Amino acid sequence: MSKISVVIATHNRAQSLAKCLAALAKFDYPMSELEVIVSDNASSDATEAVAEGFKKVFPNFAYLFDPRPGQLVGWHRGLAAAKSEIVAFIDDDIRPIRSWASAIEETFNDAAIGLATGKIIPEFLESPPDWHQHLVRPHK
Repeated sequence: MSKISVVIATHNRAQSLAKCLAALAKFDYPMSELEVIVSDNASSDATEAVAEGFKKVFPNFAYLFDPRPGQLVGWHRGLAAAKSEIVAFIDDDIRPIRSWASAIEETFNDAAIGLATGKIIPEFLESPPDWHQHLVRPHK
C-alpha cells in the first residue's frame, strides 16, 4: 500500500497538468510508496491523454473523470479513491520540489500532526490579478 496519495484536481489545463506530473516524477521518494490520482472535472482538452501518458511513470496511478465541474468535486472524488492514510491535495499548477513527499512523510511521523501545509507558489498562465498582491507576504 502507498504511504501518500496525491490528489490533483484539474479542468482543461492539460499542459499545466503535464508539468505538475513531471515534477512529481522527479521526487526523491520511492514511487512504489506514492499514489497519484488525477481527478478531472469535465475537461474537454487533452487532459485525459496527458494523464494516461504518466500511467507508466507511477505504479499507483488513477485517472478519474467527473462531468461535474468544481475543485471540491475533484478533491472529494480523489479522496474517495485514495488508498493511503496521508492524502495531499494539490492543483495542476503546483510544482512540488524533489523532497516534498519525503517531507510529508517525515511530518506525519509525528502522531500529533493531523494536518499540514507548506509554501505554495502557483504558476499563473497570465499576470496575477491585482487582488492576489494582498494575499502574498513579501519575501525578506
